[in-house]
Amino acid sequence: FFSTHETRALPTCKKSNKHFCYCIIARMFSASSFLANGAHHPFVSLSSSSTKKKNNNKPSSSFRCLSSSSSTTRKNAHQSHLLFARKSASSIRKARGEHSQNRAIADDTPVLGLSSNNKDSTSSSSSEERERLVAEILENVDDGAFGGAMSAEKDEQTFENIKQLELVSQIKPLSNPKIFGYYDVAYTKAGSKQDGAPAGGAFRSKLGRLIFKTEGLEQNLVEPNFVENRVAFELFGCIPGEVKLRGTFEQSKAHDNDGKTVRAQFGSPTFRIFGLPALPIGPKSEVTLATTYIDDRVRLGLGGRGSRFVFRRKTKEQHERDMGYWGVAGLAVVTNLVSTVCMFFAARHYQSLGTRPGMTASLYAAFAMLFAFNFILRHAGKKCERDGWEIAPALSEEAKSFLKGTRENKTENVFGKSNN
Repeated sequence: FFSTHETRALPTCKKSNKHFCYCIIARMFSASSFLANGAHHPFVSLSSSSTKKKNNNKPSSSFRCLSSSSSTTRKNAHQSHLLFARKSASSIRKARGEHSQNRAIADDTPVLGLSSNNKDSTSSSSSEERERLVAEILENVDDGAFGGAMSAEKDEQTFENIKQLELVSQIKPLSNPKIFGYYDVAYTKAGSKQDGAPAGGAFRSKLGRLIFKTEGLEQNLVEPNFVENRVAFELFGCIPGEVKLRGTFEQSKAHDNDGKTVRAQFGSPTFRIFGLPALPIGPKSEVTLATTYIDDRVRLGLGGRGSRFVFRRKTKEQHERDMGYWGVAGLAVVTNLVSTVCMFFAARHYQSLGTRPGMTASLYAAFAMLFAFNFILRHAGKKCERDGWEIAPALSEEAKSFLKGTRENKTENVFGKSNN
């Protein structure tokens, strides 16, 4: 559409870049229109003026009229095509603006349920990233104090990992069968509105932990809608016991049945020293808890007061093992403790008489021995229980029949060791 003369003339235009673009578009449409009709390009200078000057011949009136008419036509065509070019450029800019806006909206759309405010949302959506975050959480909270003994750096890292996992899009947890099972409360972080310990209440306060040393924290969910919270403790470091809450849960209507928030209603908590009956010790209660993430190893929870929880999954066998460990030697310790208390009062009685100092000293010595024996019973029993957790090799059929007394030749060693 452009002649050599036009191509050289365009860069010499002193207009702005915007106007320069308009000129290009206008010339394209003008050239196509006029060349199709056999006319000269409207922007190329007519050679009539130079011809007139060279020949010194005055053009006829008819030619002047035609030239004037052609000039007017070219001027109108130029304005018309320039206006069309400007409208076309405006339409292009508008389309580009809408495209840019759509791109911006697309960039702000969460991917796989992750927030766009998080720069690492894409990477954390992968299963490998989730496994890494869960592994770091479980490693940090495995301090023997339910996350309370970890450093400030690890605590901050754990909290950040929890927030990353909470952004992962999953099916509604209440519709996920994985939500049911046995869980240890591995980590708690009090929210801004939380008064006291998020799990365990007064038994997990500073004074409570001093008197009731925490041995275990559990939350178990049993189909269809039963929940059980347990705090296992050692009274004065030797008397095993537990505080237990039992109740039911349902979807929270206050949260529009979002599929992850439940309202749990508990009966009165019960206090029990292992070996003795349980006693109710408080009023009924109600709490709200949202499950923000769940997989085969952990379940993350967000309390109604902003507290966060990490529940570590365990099997039913591990739950039964823990129950045996928490209550080991309970009855023996309680029986021995009764004897210890009786010995103490007997020593006090003889001391008040003042007639038999030897008997008084002997009774006080027996009291001290019995008191120390309570700790021996408890902690030796715990050690034996832990040692029994090691997986023993499976017995052969011959060994099983030997133990049942059904094997004829009982002189042969069937357990893999020589009789010698």
